[in-house]
Amino acid sequence: MSVLLLAAYPKSGMTWLQFWLANYIAGEVKNSKEVLRRIPDIHRCQLNPEKVAAPKDMILCKTHFCYSDKHPHIKHTVGYIYLLRHPKDILLSNLSYFKLIGNKDFDDKQFALEFIKHMGVPRWIQMGFGSWNMNISSWMMEATKKPHLFLRYEDMHASPSGCLERIIDFLGLEKDDDKIRLSVEASVFENMQRMEKKEKAAEEETFFPGNKECMESGIMFINKGKTGQSLASISPEIDELFDQRFGNLLKQIEEKHQEWFEKCGYRIRYVPI
Repeated sequence: MSVLLLAAYPKSGMTWLQFWLANYIAGEVKNSKEVLRRIPDIHRCQLNPEKVAAPKDMILCKTHFCYSDKHPHIKHTVGYIYLLRHPKDILLSNLSYFKLIGNKDFDDKQFALEFIKHMGVPRWIQMGFGSWNMNISSWMMEATKKPHLFLRYEDMHASPSGCLERIIDFLGLEKDDDKIRLSVEASVFENMQRMEKKEKAAEEETFFPGNKECMESGIMFINKGKTGQSLASISPEIDELFDQRFGNLLKQIEEKHQEWFEKCGYRIRYVPI
């Protein structure tokens, strides 16, 4: 069994990408558990490619780990898709996430300062995901060695059908314009949030972190997925400090690796299990 990794730093939009692919490859998703079944998350379930009976087939698998020889499925990995999101939006999304799973009275300013200091979430660094820049760099350094496709979260917003078409082309799947349209429509944030509310209200087993109590207090896993946000809502000083810390790095990524986002590496042939 071969593995195609869907990689990103936490809260970069991977859930949205999973819904896109689950809807396109296997038909409309009826509940969130189907997404996890169709595209496993290695941080939430066990995956042993060596025990799968169809060695010529391939499984899509989500990961937040950096690329390294220590990655649990690197031996079976034949290619990857990497999703990049602006770190300001990642900071704010992570802030919301940690309120969802922990303390609702989170100190927003302290969280932002820690993110800026470490260039990522300390908890994720401890778990082997690295800082935001380390995570990106680890996958970019492998771009000449394996089939790959780099995507921007912002492009998913600007041209969802175009981005999904690029993914389908990279995977070597048959392009179906109607399926692309239906998959994008089924995966809009309003539909994902409606599914989250329904499952949590019924206290069903769900893909979405958090519980009914959090939902009723207004804290959701699926929010609006905004782009281009400012940290001025926390404090103007925090926003300025962030720009000072991340500005040069963001410019370098844009300039040095522009070509990797404009075109993909050599394609693969994805055969779903």
